[in-house]
Amino acid sequence: MPVRLFWNWLCVAVVVSLFAALTPTAGFAEGTGSTPVGRTETLSLSTQLVRPFKRGDRGRHVVVYLPAGYGDPANILKRYAVIYLLHGSPGNPLNFLNFGSFPQKMEQQAQAGAMQQVIFVIPDGNYAGERHGDGEWADSADRRDRFETWITKEIVPFVDGHYRTRPEPAGRYLAGVSEGGFGSVNLALRNPKVFGGAVGLSGYYDMRHFGWGHIVFNDSDAAMSLNSPLFYVPDRVASGRIPPEWKNLKIFLGSGAEESPYADHTRQLGDALKSAGMRQVYVETPEGKHDWNLWSGLFFKAMSIFLPPSASKG
Repeated sequence: MPVRLFWNWLCVAVVVSLFAALTPTAGFAEGTGSTPVGRTETLSLSTQLVRPFKRGDRGRHVVVYLPAGYGDPANILKRYAVIYLLHGSPGNPLNFLNFGSFPQKMEQQAQAGAMQQVIFVIPDGNYAGERHGDGEWADSADRRDRFETWITKEIVPFVDGHYRTRPEPAGRYLAGVSEGGFGSVNLALRNPKVFGGAVGLSGYYDMRHFGWGHIVFNDSDAAMSLNSPLFYVPDRVASGRIPPEWKNLKIFLGSGAEESPYADHTRQLGDALKSAGMRQVYVETPEGKHDWNLWSGLFFKAMSIFLPPSASKG
């Protein structure tokens, strides 16, 4: 193998390993408990787009949850939608398993016939630099941590190449909480040819006035604006430059009614998206705090809309 090809292969190689810091809970062995559950795989993906979070790591952690029955020979032709879960800050991929219990509850809902089984993909979005602890799921100004590019150009192709997914926008959704709520909606709007929509839970949507945008984007108002849905959605409406793919996106925005600034941002962005002609925009602001009780209820309401059982593809 030529040297250049070898190094190209090496930088996208995947080492499957069970790291102590990211060991799934014991209840995730397939077939245990009253409700069949799937299994988790903790991957370390080699990349040059995002620095390793811990010194000595060879890559970035990505947790993959495969639903119950995925390995059953009877399901060998079955394909699954993929939910890319983006954690908040401070946070890590296992928050969705240990606190939100999203995969476990999704299995229960699927077994009850309320929605589809899905594959969950949960990357580690923690910033590895010295100055701050979250990367806003965006490409930083210094280009050292390109989270958006990592997800769209490396993780999505890897997942589609190694698992039985539905490799189309309608088979891929983003969902996240807080920082991840912002990241999910921002990435879906910026990449409508990759994702079919997003679930933004307690997200903030104006990077110019909230979050770590001033650090991630080195105080560049232009860069922050391009990553602030509350700026670029109205701007595109006013200029008539609405991407045609937006009409196919499903966007679910949820927050606690009194959360600040999340509730205001949620309502304002919902109005902006509807003014852009998007017909599949859902806004929910029930009573609740910035916590997993609120997020869990909202997430499964969104899933009942996005992935009802009747839309399942075998």
